[in-house]
Amino acid sequence: MFHSQALAASAQLIMRHKILLGLGLIWFSSCGTTNNDNLVTGDLYFSFFRIGTYYNLPDSIIKKVEDDLNAVNLEIANNSSDSALIELVLDYRKLKDEGLIYKPVVDIRVDDDLIVKLVLDSTDYDKIKAYKYQDLIDNNKKVRIKARTRRTGLGFYYCTELLELKLVDGKTLPQDNKLKIQDYN
Repeated sequence: MFHSQALAASAQLIMRHKILLGLGLIWFSSCGTTNNDNLVTGDLYFSFFRIGTYYNLPDSIIKKVEDDLNAVNLEIANNSSDSALIELVLDYRKLKDEGLIYKPVVDIRVDDDLIVKLVLDSTDYDKIKAYKYQDLIDNNKKVRIKARTRRTGLGFYYCTELLELKLVDGKTLPQDNKLKIQDYN
């Protein structure tokens, strides 16, 4: 009985991951790509729901995610044409193999319909996390970021050099009073 409950709970979690990843894949694939010269320029974006690396996550959550990702049989997923799940597992394995899985991540709104995840070193992240969402909203400002990058997976870019970080006039997005948006910390 316990084993079947555990399997059911695991299946539900995997299904949630599939749904979220599927939505993310549709979002990313429909939006195009960044410039070919490995430059990413855009505005700091405060997402309602952040998927990224293991940075600042408790060990219990990291273990659960690792267990779920390790439980995925890529051959079976491939045979069932579950490309979203395959992409998720491969992206996380690539981030892990490249030593980026514990680095901080911020979302960057590159244009009106493309948001990418910028993986950073701690020193660059510390510069970005100083900007607080509510302060930006109150002062009608946004943070413009320009970085030299290397693509590490679907929607993930590793910042090899932070070229520009400046406060400019404009709306920080999203602006929604219904959902609580967290600062980067």
